[in-house]
Amino acid sequence: MFIDTTPPAEAVPSIVPAQSHRLAPVVLGIDWRKRNIPLSRGRHIRGFAPGIVPGQQIAFESLLERDVIAELRRLRATRMLIEQPITIRYRLEGVVRKYTPDLFVQFDRLPDVLACKGFERATLLECKPADELSKQSELLQRARAAVAEVMSIPLLVVTSGTLSVARWESANDN
Repeated sequence: MFIDTTPPAEAVPSIVPAQSHRLAPVVLGIDWRKRNIPLSRGRHIRGFAPGIVPGQQIAFESLLERDVIAELRRLRATRMLIEQPITIRYRLEGVVRKYTPDLFVQFDRLPDVLACKGFERATLLECKPADELSKQSELLQRARAAVAEVMSIPLLVVTSGTLSVARWESANDN
């Protein structure tokens, strides 16, 4: 399977425990499906991919997100796939911030290959290029802490380095 949610140990430090004031967010609210993916400008590639239900379109804002959507669609157990599912507004260190994960996926039954990588039947996903992990580690720590304050489903990071081009191409040749 293409998804390896285990970043290099040096790339994303472990989450600071909730008792740490530095990363203990105070959640102000949750907005469901509020953020829309903006029109494509510059070097970002945005578009729509087929969804789970016939006629459904899932917006993406990077080729990585498009590839993750396609791989999750291939799994028969995938029941629901939603882009930009929630926006969490929180206060941290006196600053009001927002976080919106890229995807929400729900499975009828959790495939073993994903269960061993930290997925649960309902999982939030953040898609990041592998070379961005070290630069965005604090943002990802804050995001995980904010999500943990309001829900008990995991937030996993899928990186570009975990998509194997050879396997991706062979999966689409069928």
